[in-house]
Amino acid sequence: MKIKVCLIGLFVVVCALSFVPRDVYASSPLVEAILQQTDNKERHIDTEPKSFPAKFDLRSCDLDGNGELKNYVTSTKLQNTWGNCWAHGGIAAAEISILAKQRQNSVTVDATGKKRDSLDLSEHHLSWFNYAPMTAAETPTHAGEGAYSFREEEAKAKGLEYWWSKRLNSGGIGMSVTSAFSRGDGPVREPDWNNPNLTPQQKQLLYKGKNEYKAKDVRGFDVYSEADDWAIDDDQRSKKDYELNEAYILPDAATF
Repeated sequence: MKIKVCLIGLFVVVCALSFVPRDVYASSPLVEAILQQTDNKERHIDTEPKSFPAKFDLRSCDLDGNGELKNYVTSTKLQNTWGNCWAHGGIAAAEISILAKQRQNSVTVDATGKKRDSLDLSEHHLSWFNYAPMTAAETPTHAGEGAYSFREEEAKAKGLEYWWSKRLNSGGIGMSVTSAFSRGDGPVREPDWNNPNLTPQQKQLLYKGKNEYKAKDVRGFDVYSEADDWAIDDDQRSKKDYELNEAYILPDAATF
């Protein structure tokens, strides 16, 4: 069963800049011209302080209005070894959105009494398929479509053994996240690290290489090494445990 959710939190800053009071950008001719065009139109902007609560914290929030405070924010994850902060931020926003939609507390206690996230989505899956063009085996009519990593292509041309490190270090933006979820590539749950019975494909969704090689980062902490096999099978691309709300997936191939 898949649950439709809304992805929130990725574009808060952009939205805030779009609704600042007029005098903040009064010195900009372009913005001033746009504002002049809207002077005679209804403007849905309420800048009165009384319109906002004195405090809003999703770590202690009563969304139901019944007096029960819940935490909808999942724990902070370590993104080393890769430069994929965009994927960690996008996954965190998705987790918060899903938990808030379901009114589910982000913290659960397992059988050993240890606190865990009640929802943990795979940053590895999102990062890997951001730069993974469609293959002929997946879709003959759209083979080769998708985003390419120039760093990865250069590494392959040079015959570098660990070319996937370039893919996972190629960066991304908020649009990378929404594009992936809109086309049905994730999000998928990250399997339980402590489960000894994971299948090889399930292990690929964990945030570590297949051989679990470790290395030291610049601060001397142990991290999973990039000198490992981090590849995810192509047939895991379109797996998803949740669907982005208001996203419609066209059949292959679509004709207009």
